[in-house]
Amino acid sequence: MKIPWITSMPDHWEVHRAKNLFIKQNRDIRDKDDVVTCFRDGMVTLRKNRRTTGFTESTQWSGYQGIRKGDLVIHVMDAFAGAIGVSDSDGKSTPVYNVCTPKIELNNYYYAYLLREWRGQGLFNHYIGVLENVHRIFVLKYSLGCIYLSRPATNKTKSCVILTGKYRR
Repeated sequence: MKIPWITSMPDHWEVHRAKNLFIKQNRDIRDKDDVVTCFRDGMVTLRKNRRTTGFTESTQWSGYQGIRKGDLVIHVMDAFAGAIGVSDSDGKSTPVYNVCTPKIELNNYYYAYLLREWRGQGLFNHYIGVLENVHRIFVLKYSLGCIYLSRPATNKTKSCVILTGKYRR
């Protein structure tokens, strides 16, 4: 099977729906957790590591979820602008984030890059449509099953990510 938005990929790469590759997490938060932010450049880090001003600060953590280092994070309201990445920290975040872990051995950096490319080709609006933010949240949160992703051999994904320059430790 070919993926329409990927212009070329080796024939032996598998194709899967995102929902078959990832589990959407909804972890409890811990007292020691600080706020993690998913920025539009794809960086997912503790807010205090990047900047602390310009945010609306929560005073209640109801609905917040735990994020762990290495999680694939999709900021549902800002995914169209590139807010998709891999967390470099443990912490807590707003429920507006899709926090995903792989069901099988996968390289989350590869999939963050792939989803950012999907978004960069304007396909976010193709799949999701130009919707009010409230509707966009609902659709993206529950429709990852309609997105097909390539799955190269696991040992190849790190090479793919390094070649694109998008690999961070």
